[in-house]
Amino acid sequence: MLSNVTYQRDERQYQVMDPESGVTETFPSGNQGRRDAMRCAVQFKSPRLYRIVTELVQRYPLLESRAWRAAELALNGAVKPMDGDGVLAAVTGSDEYGDYLVRSRNGLIQCDCLDYADGNAPYIGPTAQRFCKHILATQFVRRLAVRICGSCSRPVDADLFTCPHCDGAVTPY
Repeated sequence: MLSNVTYQRDERQYQVMDPESGVTETFPSGNQGRRDAMRCAVQFKSPRLYRIVTELVQRYPLLESRAWRAAELALNGAVKPMDGDGVLAAVTGSDEYGDYLVRSRNGLIQCDCLDYADGNAPYIGPTAQRFCKHILATQFVRRLAVRICGSCSRPVDADLFTCPHCDGAVTPY
């Protein structure tokens, strides 16, 4: 669970606090209330990630539950970026099995979790890439990264190819 979400057992509701303004939203207990609370928490913590996940889910509804769980992993710091032997990241799972390795291999991204290995993760897009929550979390972290423009040395969002400050080309990861 994200740090800005608490469950009030006495009142049987989730509370989500905006870390910036201190505003608190409440949601009823139960699965739907928990889902709504987590989405609100993501929106409060990272409006940009909220927008990325919302757009992804609109385009690929099959990814909805995995995408929101991946957003939670990304915001909880579960993704440890790596760069060696095709390993993109080690993602601490939400279960007791430890880290899962997300790799780039043969033009596809792969994960060693059961969801991916057993073929349960849905195939999406023209490349028929499968997406588990660990792959999605890795992609979210990479997309949210901030880089420094090589021309003007100002911070630039990782998903931009042209610097908005100087129109210089931004180098990839």
